[in-house]
Amino acid sequence: MFQVRLWHGIRQPYTTFTQLHESEDVTGFFGRVIILAVFSAFLSGLGIYMGLDTEMFTTLIGKVSDDRIETMKLIFAIGSIGNGIAAPMLSMYIASLLIWLILRGKVEFYKIITIELYVMFLDIIEKVLFLIFRLLTGANAYSSPFGLGVIAQLASNHPFFIHFMNSITIFFAWSAVIQIIALRICSSLSSRIVSVIVLAVHLFINLISSLIFFMIQQ
Repeated sequence: MFQVRLWHGIRQPYTTFTQLHESEDVTGFFGRVIILAVFSAFLSGLGIYMGLDTEMFTTLIGKVSDDRIETMKLIFAIGSIGNGIAAPMLSMYIASLLIWLILRGKVEFYKIITIELYVMFLDIIEKVLFLIFRLLTGANAYSSPFGLGVIAQLASNHPFFIHFMNSITIFFAWSAVIQIIALRICSSLSSRIVSVIVLAVHLFINLISSLIFFMIQQ
C-alpha cells in the first residue's frame, strides 16, 4: 500500500514513485487533496483581503455607492476563493484524464492522479511564495520572479500571451520533471515519449486557461 507523502515525493521522486508502481492501493490521497484545496482557497482569500488584484474597485469610487462597491468586493472575494478551490482540483483531474487516455491504460488512473497530486502540491508552494513576493514588492499578478510573465510584458501587451507565458515557471519545470520520472517508472515508456506527453498535456491546459482568461477580460 502506497502512503502519500508530499514532501518526500518531491525530494525523492525515484524512491517514491517506485513504491507507487509496486503498490496496488493508495492511502492519504483524499485527505491531502482536501487540505491542499482548502489552503489554496485560504491563499486566494488572503490575497484579496490584503488588497491584491482589487485595483479595479478604486476606479469606481465616487461613481457608485460605497455599499455597492463593498458588495462587488464581496462577490469578487467569493469568486476568488471558489476558484482557489476548484481550479487546482479541476486541473489535476483533467491532466490525469488526458494522460490516462493517451497512455491507453498502461498506467492505472489512480496512480496517475496520485502523481498529479504532487503537481498540485508544487503549485501551492509556488502560490505561497508568489503571494509573499507580491505583498513585499507590490508586483502585479503577471510579474512572478519564477516565470516568464515579466519578459512577456516587455515583449507584448496582449493579455492572452502574457497570461500563458506567466504560467511557464520554475515550478512548472519542476513538476514536469517529477511527472516524467513518475510516469517513466510506472509505464516503462521511454523518457522521450513521456516528456512529450507531459509537456503537451500541461501546455494544452495552460493554453485553455489563458484563453478562458482572455475571453473573460473581453
